[in-house]
Amino acid sequence: MVRCLQLHMINKSTETAFTETGFSNWKDARQRFSVHERSASHRESVDKWRTHINKEPSIVSQLSTRHQQLQNQAREAMTRIIQNVTFLSAQGLPLRGHNDIDSNFSQLLQLRRSDCTDLDAWLNRKKESRISYTSHDIQNELLEILSHTVLRSITRSVQGANFFGLIADETTDCSRRSQLSIVLRWVDNQFEIHEDFVGFFELPEDATAQTLAIVLKDCLLRLGIDVSNMRGQCYDGASVMSGQRSGVAKRIADVEKRALFIHCCTHSLNLAVQDSSRNVNIIRDLLEVTKDVINFVHNSPKRCRLFDRLKREIHDVDRRNLRPLCPTRFTVRANSLDSLKSNYEVVVQALSEISASGADDSSATASGLLKRIESFDYIFALEIAQAVFADTDNLSRLTQSTKLAAFDLKKAAMLTADATEKRRTDDTFTGHFVSAKKLCADRDIDEPRLRRRSKRPARYEDGGEPAVLTLEVHYKRLYYDFLDRVINGIRERFSQPGFEMLIEMEGLLLQAAKSSVFDHSSVAHICEFYGQDMQKERLICDLEKLSDICKGQTVTTVDDIIDRVFCNLVTPENCLEICVFFLICILFYLAPAHQLNVVFRRCGD
Repeated sequence: MVRCLQLHMINKSTETAFTETGFSNWKDARQRFSVHERSASHRESVDKWRTHINKEPSIVSQLSTRHQQLQNQAREAMTRIIQNVTFLSAQGLPLRGHNDIDSNFSQLLQLRRSDCTDLDAWLNRKKESRISYTSHDIQNELLEILSHTVLRSITRSVQGANFFGLIADETTDCSRRSQLSIVLRWVDNQFEIHEDFVGFFELPEDATAQTLAIVLKDCLLRLGIDVSNMRGQCYDGASVMSGQRSGVAKRIADVEKRALFIHCCTHSLNLAVQDSSRNVNIIRDLLEVTKDVINFVHNSPKRCRLFDRLKREIHDVDRRNLRPLCPTRFTVRANSLDSLKSNYEVVVQALSEISASGADDSSATASGLLKRIESFDYIFALEIAQAVFADTDNLSRLTQSTKLAAFDLKKAAMLTADATEKRRTDDTFTGHFVSAKKLCADRDIDEPRLRRRSKRPARYEDGGEPAVLTLEVHYKRLYYDFLDRVINGIRERFSQPGFEMLIEMEGLLLQAAKSSVFDHSSVAHICEFYGQDMQKERLICDLEKLSDICKGQTVTTVDDIIDRVFCNLVTPENCLEICVFFLICILFYLAPAHQLNVVFRRCGD
C-alpha cells in the first residue's frame, strides 16, 4: 500500500488512494502514477513541500517583495528627476531645448544615471513601458508643484511677520504682453529684510489704476495675506501708480491708510534728471548724439582700432576710453560726457576719416554724427551738462547706499539742489558761454546764429518796440531753464509725504538712541497715524530705555540701534513696542533700491 507523501502532508485532495486509504491497484500502477504525477494537486503539493523544506518565501511573498523593490526603484528614480527639475529651475536654466535629446533636462539625466543604478534601470525600462515621468507634461506639472511650494513658504513667512510691504512694477515680456510683477517685502525676527518675488500677473488692455489695484488685492487674497497688515507700498512714478487722487497707491491707502507710499529715491532722482533733459532741446540732443557716437564707435572692431590708433597719435598718452551712455544706468551720464569731451579731437578725426572713406553706409552715418558734434549747440550743452550731471550722479550713488540714513539722504539731495542753484548766476553762464565759443573758434566751428523770427500779425502789435533777442540771451534762457528744471525736480521728488514720514520715524529713533531727550510731538504724531500698532505710553518708556542701551556707542543708522538692542536684550519681547517701531522703519528704510526694476525687466524678457 503506497501513499503520496507531499499530497498527504501538504494538501487534502479528492484522491483518497494517495492520501488516506493508500494505493493498492498494482495492475495499472505505472499509468496511475504517471497521471497522478501530472495532476495539479500533486504539483502544488510538491511546490509547497519544496518551499517548506528550503524555507523559501511563498510566491505571494516573492511577488510582494519584487513589487516593493520596484517601488523603491521608482521612488529613487523619481527623486532624481525632481532634483534635476529643481536644480535647473533654481539656476534659471531652461529644461527643454530644440529637441529632447539635447535639452538640459535630458543631458542632466544621462549624466546622473551613471551614478545611480536605480535611475539607469528606470530609464532603460522605457523600452518596455512608456511610463518614465520625463515627458513635457510631467516637467510642467513638477514646476507647478515647486512654484506652489515656494509660494506657500513665502506666504507662511509673511504671515509670521507682523507687517509687510508691497512692491509692484509693470513689465512687458518677449511676446509683448503687459504683466504686473509683484514682490513682498518683510522683516524676520532678526530684523533681516527679505524681498520675495511672488509672480507675474497678466494685465488686460485697459490697465487703469482701478484694474491694477484689483489685481494687487486679488493677489494678496489668493495668498491668504491680509491687506490690513500692509505698511508700505512702492511703485514707479507713473500717474496711474502714484497719482494723488486716483492712483493705485491712493486706492490701496483708502483700504489701509497705514500703507505708506514711497517712491524709490534713485528712480525719483533719475526721473527728475530725465524730465529736465527731455524738456530742454539742446540737452536732449546732446545725450542722444553722444549715445549714438559712442555706440557707433563701439559697434565695430575696425572703428575701435581706428579710434585707438588716432588716440595714440594725437595725444601720445593713454587717455580714458569712451564710456557708453546707457539709459537704464543712473550714474554714467557725467562719466560718458567727460570721456567724449576728453577725446573730442580723436572722435572728430575718426568720424572724418570714416565719412571720407565712402566704403559703406557707415560713412553717411559718420558724416551726420560729425555735423552734429561740430556745432555750438553741442559744445555749449556739453559744457553745462557735464557739471550738472556730475553732481546728480554723485547723489545717485548715495541713494543706492544701504548704510545712509533717510534724513542724510534728503539732506544730500537738498545740498545737490542748492549747489545747482548756485550755478544759476550770470557769471557762471558767461563762463560756460565764453568757454564754448573759444572751443568753437579753436576748432574752426561756425559761430551760432539765431533763427529768423517770424513777424507777428499787425493785429497783435501793441505799438511798442519789439524785444531784441540776442544770441547770449537765447542761450542764457536755455541754461536757466535747464537748471530750474533740475532744481525743482529734485526738491519736489524728495519731498513726498511717505518719505517725510520715514524721516520723522527714523529721526525719532536716532534722537532717542543718542540722548534721552527726544521730540514727544513726533511720538504723538506717529502713534496717531499708526493707531493700534503701538501704545504711546509704552513707546515713550521704551524710547527712554534706548539711550541706556546705546550709551557709549556710535549710532548713525537704524542698523546700529538694532545691533545694540540684540546685544543687550535677552528677550526682545520686553521691548515689544520699539521692536514694532523698528519693524515699520526698516520696512521703509530706503525701500527699495531701483535694481528691482531691472530684475523685473530681465524676468519679463
